[in-house]
Amino acid sequence: MTLTTARIAYEDERTALGMDYAEAALIIRRTMAHPNGHPIEVTEVKAPANRYEIGYHRELADDPEADFTPQELGGNGIDLVV
Repeated sequence: MTLTTARIAYEDERTALGMDYAEAALIIRRTMAHPNGHPIEVTEVKAPANRYEIGYHRELADDPEADFTPQELGGNGIDLVV
C-alpha cells in the first residue's frame, strides 16, 4: 500500500531539506506486506512538495496468481521527478 500526503514541514524537516518556513512537505509512505498480512518493509520518503512531482505506475501480471521477479519489479513503483 502506498499513501501520499502533504503537510507543512516540521522544523527539523525544514532544516534537513533546506526548506523555508511554512513550505509543504510531500510524504510518501509505502508498506509492503507478506501475503499473510504481516508487514515486511515500510519506507517513508519526505521531499519539498514544490520541487517534486509524483509519478506512479504499476504493471499487472497476466496471471493474478503469478509472482513478479525482482527484475520485473525494478521498473514499477514511485518515481520522484525533479
